[in-house]
Amino acid sequence: MNVAGTGNTERELTSWKEIGEYLGVSARTAQRYEAEFRLPVRRLGIDKGRGVSASAKDLEEWKRKNIAPRGWWQDARFLRRYGIGVTLVALALGGYVAWDLVRIVQRGQPRHAYWVGSTLTVTDARGEVVWRKLFDERVLDSRDALERHADLDGDGAVETLVPFLTELRDEKGAPLLCISAKGKELWRIEPRRRVSDRKTTFSPVYVLRDYSIFPSPEDKSKNWVAAVFVHHYEYPSVVVVVDEGGRQRGEYWHSGHLNRVLARDLNGDGIWEIVGAGVSHARERAVLVVLDPRNVRGTAALPEGHERQLQAMEAGSEKAVVYFGRTRLSERLERFNFCTWLGGSTDANDGSFQVNVSEFLDEGAGYLVYTIRRDLTLKSVVASVALERTYRARLTQDKGIKPFGEDEIEKLQKEYVVERR
Repeated sequence: MNVAGTGNTERELTSWKEIGEYLGVSARTAQRYEAEFRLPVRRLGIDKGRGVSASAKDLEEWKRKNIAPRGWWQDARFLRRYGIGVTLVALALGGYVAWDLVRIVQRGQPRHAYWVGSTLTVTDARGEVVWRKLFDERVLDSRDALERHADLDGDGAVETLVPFLTELRDEKGAPLLCISAKGKELWRIEPRRRVSDRKTTFSPVYVLRDYSIFPSPEDKSKNWVAAVFVHHYEYPSVVVVVDEGGRQRGEYWHSGHLNRVLARDLNGDGIWEIVGAGVSHARERAVLVVLDPRNVRGTAALPEGHERQLQAMEAGSEKAVVYFGRTRLSERLERFNFCTWLGGSTDANDGSFQVNVSEFLDEGAGYLVYTIRRDLTLKSVVASVALERTYRARLTQDKGIKPFGEDEIEKLQKEYVVERR
């Protein structure tokens, strides 16, 4: 992580944007820090008038604990000088082993990645360049590589996973690349299946939306990958699961956009489930789909005769499907609501996770934060500040709209439905 504060520790930050700006990262990256590194962010109830909150003092303390000052063992200049000394001794003894050790010290494992045009650069934890790789196509957005790094096959070398979102995505889609610790492309996930509903056959142009790395259900020393793609022009989505070598272990098709994917051991049996989040066109509601990575196949079943039912596929292998209710204002103004974010909870004692559900197509108009226990029961629902603000603005335009209150929360709790398969 590369974060830098802005100095004033008496500040109270009340949005993901402010928290991200204070840390010197994007709002999305700040949310990832909360999910993966326990960034001290508080989620407050609607009676407190805030959605998220964090004090600059707490953030500074978090940085102190998570980004430790460099000791001599992290000082690149010292290590270089030390390496030169070791090398001279090794040469005097006529050996070359010490030189290899110096190279390992000076060039670490992949830790960060960034794009500049069509070049992907990967650095280690000290910011030293590990490798650079030139591609034929220019990447659209070079500010955030959205990369992850893991030893997938258990050989001690760290692979880099990175989306390949280029200027040709309208024609080719956007795959997920896996690149070795030495900068060689090992494999890519790139759905190419042509599917049809009752009216349309869809060309294979799928864009990566999200992906998750999780322990292999066959060998805990290795890791598998679950990636979710959405058709670039239409609605079909697909969850693809591959093993450590990039071999496809399953695919699940969905009639509706699945925008996020999370891997969690929900039932405590040591096998991590896959949770896809988005919207279902079967009910036009935000949805979670829970899959066993060992059995990912088929397609979601829609009501009989539904025009968007995908054809020539077996029934889907969902372990469970979760449907979210809708606010009254969303029911008036929008066709559906949808999941926009999926991640860890600030209270992991019960293994819970959180889902952000946007009630409007304009995501800035507000969302709800659902906290869900590992058994998929609902723990809490909290409205964002933006959602409350949208309600207040509509009050002046529509006499039939009531302020957002406990009655809306009760409605959403009743409409939260878990269907286990």
